[in-house]
Amino acid sequence: MVNILYGVSGEGSGHSSRSKEVLSHLAKKHNVHVITYGKAYPYLKQYFPTTEIYGLHLDFKNNKVSYAGTFKKNIQNLITSSQKFKELRTLLERFKPDVIITDFEPTCYYLSKLYHLPLISLDNQHRITNLALDVPKRYRKEYLLCKVVILLFIPKADAYFVTSFFKEKITKKQTFLFPSILRKEVVDLQPTQGSSILVYQTSTSNQRLLTLLQQMPEQFIIYGYDQDKKKGNLTFKKFSTQGFLKDLAACKAVITNGGFTLMTEALHLRKPILSEPIQGQFEQIVNAYYVEKLGYGLHRDVVEKKDVLLFLQHLPIYRNHLRAYKNKDMGVLFKTLDKTIKKLGKKI
Repeated sequence: MVNILYGVSGEGSGHSSRSKEVLSHLAKKHNVHVITYGKAYPYLKQYFPTTEIYGLHLDFKNNKVSYAGTFKKNIQNLITSSQKFKELRTLLERFKPDVIITDFEPTCYYLSKLYHLPLISLDNQHRITNLALDVPKRYRKEYLLCKVVILLFIPKADAYFVTSFFKEKITKKQTFLFPSILRKEVVDLQPTQGSSILVYQTSTSNQRLLTLLQQMPEQFIIYGYDQDKKKGNLTFKKFSTQGFLKDLAACKAVITNGGFTLMTEALHLRKPILSEPIQGQFEQIVNAYYVEKLGYGLHRDVVEKKDVLLFLQHLPIYRNHLRAYKNKDMGVLFKTLDKTIKKLGKKI
C-alpha cells in the first residue's frame, strides 16, 4: 500500500468523471488524496479525501476561447489563492505521498520535482505530444500552440497513460495507449434510438447555434445553458447526471463541441456526432477531426444549416460505421497502472 496524491483538472467535467473511475480502483489498494478545483472539487469530495487548490479556468466568447478574458480571470484568482497554497503545503507534510498521478493538473508536476516523487500522467491531452497525429495543414498553428501548452503544464512524467478513441503510433518512451475510460453509469446504459437530438455546449456563448436549430424540423434536447424551459422545438434542461445520461442513451444523434468525454460516451452508445469545436482549442479540434475521419459523424469549424441537414441525411451511414466501434474494458489499463505504481514505488 502506498500514498497516492491524485491531481485532477477542474476545467469541465470530463477529467473528474474519468478520475473517479481510476480513483475508485486505486482506493481499494492504496491511500488516495485528491487535489483539484472548479467543477471537479464538489464532485470528487463526495467520494474521496479532497483538497481544493488554485487552478486554471478558461473564458469563452462567441464559442471561442477568450485569451484576454482567461488571463484576467486567472490573475484575479491567483491573487486571492495564497491560503490554498498554505493548505497544500500542510497536506503534503501530513499525507507524505509516495507517488503522484496527474490528470492534466500542472501543480502535480512541480510538487513531484519539489519533493522528488515519481509522477504518472493519465489523460487524453498527451495524445497531442506523444502520438503521431494526422493534423491537417489548416490546424498546424493551433497544433503547435497546444503542444507548447501541454509541455508547460506537464514538462515530463515518469510514465504516460494516454486514453483515446483512435489509435496512432506512439512517439515518446514510457507511453501506454488505452481505450477511453468510461464511467460505470455509461457502461450500464442500454441505448435506444429515439426521435430527439441531444445538444451539449461547453459554454453559453454559442447563441448562433440555437437560432440555427430553431429552423430545423427536429426536436432538440439542450444542455449547457443552465435553464429549464421549452422554446419551440428546443427543450432546455439544467444538468443532472441521471437526466443527461437518460437523454444521451435515448437520443438518435448528438450535436456538441469537441469535448473528449461526451464524444467517447456517445461513440460507446453508437450515437452519430456533429461536432463544432470551440475555436482555439486544438484538443477539441482533433477529436472532431477523427470523428469525421473514422466515419462516426461530421466535423465543421462553424456549423451552418446545410451542415445540419447533411448530418441528418447521413445518419444511417454513421450508424453503420459505429457498429464496428469497440471500447474495451478498463482492466488492462488498471493492471498496467498497478504494475507501474509498484515499479515506481520501489525507487522511492
